[in-house]
Formats: sequence, C-alpha cells, structure tokens
Amino acid sequence: MNLRKLIGVIFIFFAIHTQATTRHFLDSLLKALDTTSEPLARLNCLYTLSFEYGFIDPPSGIRYGWQCLDLANREGNLQYQLNAYNGIANSYETLAKYDSACHFHTLSYQIAKKMGVPQKMALTLFNVGLCYKELGEYEKALKYYLTAYRLFERDSVYNPRIHFYLGEMYLKMGNYKDAEYQSRLGVRKCKEFNHDYVIYNLYINLAKCLSHKNQIDSAKHLLNTTLQGLLKHTDENSIAICYNALGELHLSCKEYDKAYEKFESELEIQKKLNNSSGQQLAYLNLAYCSAHINPTNSAIISNYVNEAEKLFPSITKNDDLLLESYRKMAETNELVKNSLQAIKFYKLFYALRDTLMNKEKLRLVYDLQTKYETEKKETLIKDLEQSDYIKSLEIKKRNMYILIVLLLIVFVGISAYLL
Repeated sequence: MNLRKLIGVIFIFFAIHTQATTRHFLDSLLKALDTTSEPLARLNCLYTLSFEYGFIDPPSGIRYGWQCLDLANREGNLQYQLNAYNGIANSYETLAKYDSACHFHTLSYQIAKKMGVPQKMALTLFNVGLCYKELGEYEKALKYYLTAYRLFERDSVYNPRIHFYLGEMYLKMGNYKDAEYQSRLGVRKCKEFNHDYVIYNLYINLAKCLSHKNQIDSAKHLLNTTLQGLLKHTDENSIAICYNALGELHLSCKEYDKAYEKFESELEIQKKLNNSSGQQLAYLNLAYCSAHINPTNSAIISNYVNEAEKLFPSITKNDDLLLESYRKMAETNELVKNSLQAIKFYKLFYALRDTLMNKEKLRLVYDLQTKYETEKKETLIKDLEQSDYIKSLEIKKRNMYILIVLLLIVFVGISAYLL
C-alpha cells in the first residue's frame, strides 16, 4: 500500500470511529510513521496510534497523543488538535483516570466549537458525559448526552454510538426499559449502516437488559457470541467489560466456577491496561467466587481481599462502585467467618447507602422546593399583572368620570350663558 492510500484508509477509519483495527495495521502505521516526513501523513499515523494504543497500552497512547498535539499546534491544524486531545483522553479512560479524561475531552470540545461542526461537538460532548458517568455523576452525564444528542440530530452523518452511550447511561440509572430500547435501536442502525464493531458494545448492554428480564440463556448466548467477535480485535477494554458482564451473569446463576474463570480473564486484561479500578473489582469478584467455591481456602481468598483493599482509593469517587465493593467485601468475609471484617464492611455499606438515600431525598426536596418557588413566583407575577390590570381599569374609569364631569360643567356653563 503506498503512502497516499494509507493516508486515505486512516482518514476514513477515524472519520467513522466504528471499526476495530488489527495489530498488523498498527505495525503498518509504525512503519509509515518512520518513513514519512509529510505532516498530514504523520498526524494521521500519530492520532491512530494514540487512539488504538489507548485501549491496549495507555502510556503509549498518551505519548503518541502528545506528539500528535505538538505537530498539530505547529501546523495550526484544528482537526488534529481535537483528535490528539481525544486520543489522550481515551488513554486516561482505559486507566480509569476519569478526571483527567474529562479534562482532555473538554479541551477537544472547545476545539470542536471553534470548528463549528455539530457532529464533532456532539461526539466530544458524549465523551465528557461518559467520564461523568464513570465518576458516578449520572445527572450531569445525562445532561451532556442529551445536549449532544440534540446536536447530532442536526447533522447529516448518523453514528449508532449514540445509542450505545444512551443505553449505557440508562443502565447505570436502572432504567432497563429505555436501555433495551436504545440498545436494540443501535443494533438495528449498526446493521443498516454497516457499523460492524460498535454493535458488540451494544450487544453487551442488550445482554444486561435481557439478564434483568431473567432471560438468562439468551443473555449468555449473546455475551459469548460478542466475546468471540471482540477477541478478533484489539479493543482490550471492551473485552474486559464483556468478561465482567459474563462473570456477573454466572454469579447471578450461582455458577461460581464459571464466574471465577471470567473474572480471572478480566483481571489479566485489567493488569495489562493498568486499570486500577478494574483490577480492584476483579480481585474482589475473585475473592467472592473463591469464598463460595471453597471457604476454607483462606490463603487464596485473603490474597484477593488484600489486593482489593489496596486499590480502594481508585474507586472512592464513584459511590456506586464503592457501595458494591463494601457489600461484596462484607459478604466475602462473612462466608469465611471473618466476623469482625464482615461487620466493618457492612457498617460502611449501610452508612454509605443511607448517605446516598439522604442525598437523593434532599435532591428531591430541593427539586420540589424549586418547583414550588417557581410556581409561587409565576402565581405572584400573574397576581401582580392582574392587579396592574385592575388598577389600570380603575384609572381609566376615574379619568372617564372626570372627563364626564368636566363636560357637564362646560355644558351647564354654556347653557346658563345662552339663557
């Protein structure tokens, strides 16, 4: 493939952002980067490497992203400034450093606004929303998603990723009905527009919805089929998510041996990706499965528990993950008859749950108060307007009376003069 064709392939590839790549393709990019000095070709290569390595080797993804940004700044190329920020943010997402990812996605949105392209603005806003979702700030995430959705509807290019993001958001909020609707709609759009990679992520969301409806066999089949499709590509992060979904599904069926295998595979990938929060949950799930399989095997269980405890700081910003971790830590310790630790984590679990419930109650009270105050102000404004209207009528009547009296006085005066 000559350089001109390679540039074309890369450009098309990232214009749609829906295809997975192969390691052979990455090798081709590295070779092209070493053999060309043409700025646009180098920008294409650097961004592609940044984005793809973000899934399998995040530090390398960040490094290539900064190289892309440096060259894009020197060339004054807004498109690749946006791309570079996106590549860097993508790497931080894989590392589960969502504060950093949010920062760089926000910078990419600022570039998109300068460019004035609705599709680019929408995609960057979706990415910001994704980070807020992972930080557990669901209302803020939904706000960004819906703002982006409205922007995207104005654009002529349709991207089924919209439905993946929205479906994932609804799943996090426990709205399985809308999550399933978005997932099925996204699958249909993927088939319609030949997006044969995004469909795997949509299948994971759909399987979770099926599991919630107790359609376990269908969910298992869908996830296993999805896993086989994902394993043909380089998106390690999605593969880990699929392993996790399968593990949780086996847990719900009390198939602890099968769940253990899936969480073990997930942990291997999370270590490779250096994803600390992913590792924490994988260790915890392995401890939980091990405690069910053989509660007397204290050495293995304690090792998993200790590793999970070391990584607790990585999930402290996400209350949902923290709540789930406290629960599983408590139940695992209870299974191995470690009463003191079980009590400790049950206390943490219930304290956090009560805090979250109180926060939700306060939010609802605030919403109701805001609604009440708004309605009160609207009523007051209407009353004032009505009052002003009545006063104006009274003034008109008074002026009319004055005018009539004056006319009578004039008429009487004229009549008396004439008589």
